[in-house]
Amino acid sequence: MRDSDIHGSDNKIKIANLFHVSYTINNHQPVRCSHIGEDPLFFLDIDHFETEDEDMSFLSEIEELEQHIHALKDKIEGNNHDVIGAGASELRMRQFSENISSVLSSKDSNVDLNSLIKRISESRYAKEILSQFENNGGKVAFSKTESSASYDSRTNTILIHPDRSEEDKVLLLARELRRVWQLSNDGLVDPLTFAPEDAIFVNRVQTADLSISMVRVAWELYLNKDEQVWERLEDSSLAEVAHAFSREAYIDFRTLNNGRANSVTFETWFLSERCHYHDRKIIQQMLSGSYECVGTQKVKYSKTSLSQFVCSIGEMPYGKNYLAEYAHLILSDPVFTEVRNRSNANFLWFIKFENSFRIKEQELQTHSHYSTRNNSHHKNNHNSLEYNNGTEEKSVTFLQFDKNETQSGIFETQTTQESTQGPLQNSAAILHFPVRTTGSSATT
Repeated sequence: MRDSDIHGSDNKIKIANLFHVSYTINNHQPVRCSHIGEDPLFFLDIDHFETEDEDMSFLSEIEELEQHIHALKDKIEGNNHDVIGAGASELRMRQFSENISSVLSSKDSNVDLNSLIKRISESRYAKEILSQFENNGGKVAFSKTESSASYDSRTNTILIHPDRSEEDKVLLLARELRRVWQLSNDGLVDPLTFAPEDAIFVNRVQTADLSISMVRVAWELYLNKDEQVWERLEDSSLAEVAHAFSREAYIDFRTLNNGRANSVTFETWFLSERCHYHDRKIIQQMLSGSYECVGTQKVKYSKTSLSQFVCSIGEMPYGKNYLAEYAHLILSDPVFTEVRNRSNANFLWFIKFENSFRIKEQELQTHSHYSTRNNSHHKNNHNSLEYNNGTEEKSVTFLQFDKNETQSGIFETQTTQESTQGPLQNSAAILHFPVRTTGSSATT
């Protein structure tokens, strides 16, 4: 806008005077308002506000376009619905027939089982554990009742879900074989038999050892050109544990047998967040009512046996025990024993408080029971002593059995000498006991 446009006509001057100008610094206005006068620092195109009709026409065109787009969407959705409705019955029948065929399939599962065992046997570590398991009468079978895999100690059988992928079957079999190995080496103990804080530690160590077994089998298969299992492990939640193992094994292959790779992987497992998940599971078991009160003697036994437990977990079918060297360090390091999650720590404190309360309550009940019995016994002794104040002696007789009259069952008694002050008493025919009497009372 030129200066003549502002001052050329009175109307434009009036419009220009309606606009005020203020200073701003970095989008901040330090003053409320400042009049610049007839020569402002910047100009505003007033003609822009005179085009309201044009804006309204543009908005109406946008509304028409939106209505047209909605109409096209409705038409497309209607066509898709007609197509889907026509072929929906055929699709459902085909899926139903596929499900029926999978359920009623007569496919021999031994073929898949043999291929699984042959595949995992490519790992030397898994082959050693599997051979010992089979020598002890163990067997591997498929079962759809299991969500993943488990070991049934009653039948000595490892059960694996058949619909799992082949890589998952290998990893699950490696985990359950290690569980059997723990059982044979006295490492598969029930964590709930320990004190609350020790039960957390025992459960962690057992679970970490199972994870290390899966990683080692996958690595040895990877070295034998079977890379699918290792790739599956890298895509799982055990990726950082697998990377720690591979880093140590890649730098020095001797760490596989001397236990260095396993011990580093063991520590990496404890540094992750998975401790919180497994701690919560064992705490839920304690709170469910299956965890009984632990006595003082059991707590002491738990403390002395933890070192031996750690050593039994670290046993390997060949090579060095990867935990025996660090057993005492593991028991004293808070990385392995401390419950770092606040929620788990609160629940654990509640369990420990409840157990200590139960122990104290049992001690008080036992002490009260013994005190009642002692008071009753002391009262009886005191009453008996009140009668034993006389000085006169007499004899007490017992019934005598006549051997000559056993057939008739007759018992013969002998009458005692009567005391001058007391009632008649029976004196023994064979044994005589001195008795002191007072007045008409007599006690032995």
